[in-house]
Amino acid sequence: MSKHKSNYVRTTKYTLLSFLPKSLFFQFMRLANIYFLGTAILQCIPTISPLNPITAILPLVFVLIVSMIREGIEDYRRYLEDKQANSQPVRILSSLENGPSDLELKRQKAQLLFPDFSTDFPNCYDIVESKDVKVGQVVLIYEDETFPSDLILLGTSNSDGKAFIETAMLDGEKSLKKRSIDQKISQMTSKDRFI
Repeated sequence: MSKHKSNYVRTTKYTLLSFLPKSLFFQFMRLANIYFLGTAILQCIPTISPLNPITAILPLVFVLIVSMIREGIEDYRRYLEDKQANSQPVRILSSLENGPSDLELKRQKAQLLFPDFSTDFPNCYDIVESKDVKVGQVVLIYEDETFPSDLILLGTSNSDGKAFIETAMLDGEKSLKKRSIDQKISQMTSKDRFI
């Protein structure tokens, strides 16, 4: 087992097993639901209330079921978004373990997943899903692509060693932020070594 966490993104609150208990727990964190539960319990005692207990239990059950269905649908949508985010294709630096046949497979896969790129796709990159990106791998990112994980800038196409990123998905800011290559890394690497 790896000592590093995986790159798998999970924003859902529930799993299939935890949905019912967790959802009920969150429902009864609302003061109104606790009040109506107490009212329903009191109406079940014939010496305290002459009313039929169903008149208090059914509205509470209805509200709980509707709220739980709504939360379930929202969580399922988050699950679908997570699944899409985790399956985004990412180019990582790799070696050609099986020779020329491996190279041809990589070119075909790259053309399927990235049709807008030319046929001279870098030979030393492999295509993986974003959930399979591991700590220490070198990732090739093109302009306007989403980052699959936290990254360290090793190189850029700009001659001044600067890149501009948008962090709207993290903090909501649409302005571009300037990032520069660390001077020590810049001296150790060149663009030609990675592409």
